[in-house]
Amino acid sequence: MVDWQRVLNQVRTNPVSAIDLRPAWRAMAYREAQGEPEPVVRARAFGRVLMEDALHFYEGDRLCGSHAGWFSRSLPDGLSQDEYEVLVAEHRARGQRDFWAGWDHSLADYPTLLDLGVSGLLECAQASVKTHECAQASVKTHLAAEERIALRGITLALEAFSAYMARWADAASARGDDDLAETARRVAVEPPLTFREAVQLVAFTHLAFESEGRYAMALGRVDQYLLPFYRRDVEAGRL
Repeated sequence: MVDWQRVLNQVRTNPVSAIDLRPAWRAMAYREAQGEPEPVVRARAFGRVLMEDALHFYEGDRLCGSHAGWFSRSLPDGLSQDEYEVLVAEHRARGQRDFWAGWDHSLADYPTLLDLGVSGLLECAQASVKTHECAQASVKTHLAAEERIALRGITLALEAFSAYMARWADAASARGDDDLAETARRVAVEPPLTFREAVQLVAFTHLAFESEGRYAMALGRVDQYLLPFYRRDVEAGRL
């Protein structure tokens, strides 16, 4: 039996007011990707935050995913307070999009994500790259080059997102939770088939937005885009 009061107390004492390590991780990626086009730099920073996440689990979790791993009561070994402050300053100086630029208070296209999965979105990006490669000989060569750079950033971000979900699957497996691991591992690549897989992919996606500092992203009409998965599970006897 799960002691839900203990879980609630853990959530309430989550160190969200402690050190936020995400800006430092992004700044490290900015340094490493110096000289790359901006969409690539941003994608590298996105991936760095996902790969550095400490992957926190709570007792009784039925889904993978938590933002607790981005925060810490102390700095990691090898990172001094001075260096952390320098990294945060570099991150701040580079700038971020804001509310007016559609950075937050927005909505992902969850129905398409659930229909195609990460692998399907990657295939779309790769097909688009080929389209813009064909345009090189036209008068729109410069525009095509910019679009190819943007598509490279999209591809890197999707690959990082897939790797992030696979990390959660490995962590769940190491804990002996095969159900969590199997669900996370499937949606890391393939479109979800069950209600649980669909909810897990939505949860992962919302967490990925939060990794960038977006805190008011909408989930949309979950009653509509999750309903087909629910109905299929009921008909199959899974629910």
